[in-house]
Amino acid sequence: MKRKIIILVSVAFLMFLITGCAREKVKLTVQNGKARQTTRDMVKTKESVVRKARKQALRERQLAEERLVMEKAEEKKAFEQVVKTISANKIYFDFDSFELKPEARAILQEKAELLKKYKNLRLV
Repeated sequence: MKRKIIILVSVAFLMFLITGCAREKVKLTVQNGKARQTTRDMVKTKESVVRKARKQALRERQLAEERLVMEKAEEKKAFEQVVKTISANKIYFDFDSFELKPEARAILQEKAELLKKYKNLRLV
């Protein structure tokens, strides 16, 4: 009798091992004329949507960082150009005179406008 029970339990255990866990079957339910996926398919779909959204967010963040780097480089280049423009045109006075010539006034006006535009720039 014990032997039959042991054999029966062994056979049941082997059957369980052979078949393994049953997979969740894909079921489509029809509601209002539209087919709907099962929970498992919906989870897979949701996971793929989340992955795509994360990739898109990462791409957007990288593009924003690249744009920021490019803007800073352009600003630096423009600032360096302004510094060159201001330092290139020097204003000289005539000997024993404090009067400015008309071309010197134009240069001074240009420098004043640049200094107004770039408030962090100082000229001595």
